[in-house]
Amino acid sequence: MKYRFLQIAQHEIDTAHRRLNREHYGYGYDLDDLVIQAVSSVMLLPESFPLAFDAPKKRRDIREFYIRRFEFRLLYVVLQTEVVFVGLIHARQRPGRWRRRLTELA
Repeated sequence: MKYRFLQIAQHEIDTAHRRLNREHYGYGYDLDDLVIQAVSSVMLLPESFPLAFDAPKKRRDIREFYIRRFEFRLLYVVLQTEVVFVGLIHARQRPGRWRRRLTELA
């Protein structure tokens, strides 16, 4: 199975990287490493991670990998032929703010 990132998800990763490096140099690279580890874990057993609590009721297939060190939720959906990462959301952000981007999966 292959995977891809929505453009907005990649943008969120890049933005978080820059912000973390600006605040504490090197933390952005640490985040990159943790995202790579998260993607590897998800690709091994994509359906083993919890469902996103704030997913739309009609899309109960959205899952998340929690990156504890930086309190980020890496959101993804498992489709027939691929895993699509839809966002990197800080756990303190307003829940469900990311839902509109799911139209890009159609």
